[in-house]
Amino acid sequence: MESSDVVKSYLDDAAPILVSRLQAHDKSPLEDPDVYTLAYQMISQYSENGTTTFTLSELQSNIGWSANEDTARSRLETLRTVGFVELNSAGREYQYTLREPLTVWTADSSMTDLPKVGPSRSIVSTPGDQEPTRWFSPNLNLPEPTSERLWSYAVTLSVSAVVCLVATTLLILSGHQLGFIGGVILLAVAWGFVSIAGAILIVRTL
Repeated sequence: MESSDVVKSYLDDAAPILVSRLQAHDKSPLEDPDVYTLAYQMISQYSENGTTTFTLSELQSNIGWSANEDTARSRLETLRTVGFVELNSAGREYQYTLREPLTVWTADSSMTDLPKVGPSRSIVSTPGDQEPTRWFSPNLNLPEPTSERLWSYAVTLSVSAVVCLVATTLLILSGHQLGFIGGVILLAVAWGFVSIAGAILIVRTL
C-alpha cells in the first residue's frame, strides 16, 4: 500500500479536479480507508489492467484497511457523490464502476462532460467548480436610431393615426352603439399614435 504522500502527489498530477472536489468535501488522506487511496487504486488498476469495476472485497484485498464494511462503503459513497464512480447493487456484492473517460478529471478545460457534484452539507465553492454568475441580458438587436429612421417611424405612426381617425368617423356616423364604442377606442389609439410620433420628432430634433 502506497503512503498518503505518494497517493496525494500522484492524484494531484493525474486527477487534480477530482482532488479539488474531494477537498471540498473535507476528506482527509488520514482516514481508514481514505478516499484518495481508493481513487488511486482504481486509477492504477485501470491504467495497468483496464479494470473498470471494483468490489469492496477486491479493494480491501489490494489496499488493506481495519475499518468495517459500512465505513469503507461511506468512503466509496463520497466517490460516487462527486461522480468518480457509479454504484451497481444488482449482484450479490456492491460493485463500483469507474466513470469514463478518466480524462474528465484532468486539468484539460476542453472537457465538458464533467460529472455534476452531488449535494453535500460540507461542500464549499472551489475555483473551477462553478462558472461566474451571468446576469440575464436580452439580446434585442435594435437598429441604430438614426435621424432618417426616427423620421420614418414618425411618418408611419402619423399615417396610422390618420387611418384610425377616418375609421373613427365612419364608425360614429354609422349610428350604431357598437360603432360609437369602436370609434371612441380608435380615437384613443389614434391619440396614442400622435403622441408617440410627436415624442419621436422631439427626440430627432435634439
